[in-house]
Amino acid sequence: MVFDLRGHALVVLNTSTGASRRIALPGGPHELLRLPDGRLAVSLEQSGLLAVVDPATGRVEARDLGGLPHGIALQGDTLFVTDR
Repeated sequence: MVFDLRGHALVVLNTSTGASRRIALPGGPHELLRLPDGRLAVSLEQSGLLAVVDPATGRVEARDLGGLPHGIALQGDTLFVTDR
């Protein structure tokens, strides 16, 4: 997984085949955290959003948090997001 901050996307790289695909995001990715179910939590600081991405399907769910979501951490089943 590679961030494309300016292109507002995550790039999924298959290191075995060299193939890649882009998952468009509603803002530039800042921090990424893999969740226990395989999805990714991604802070989109410049957009004030937190995105949850399923890398297998490319589905993106974004939530408006306001502020400038920055760091993210998981403790149990609680996702913490810092506001810069």
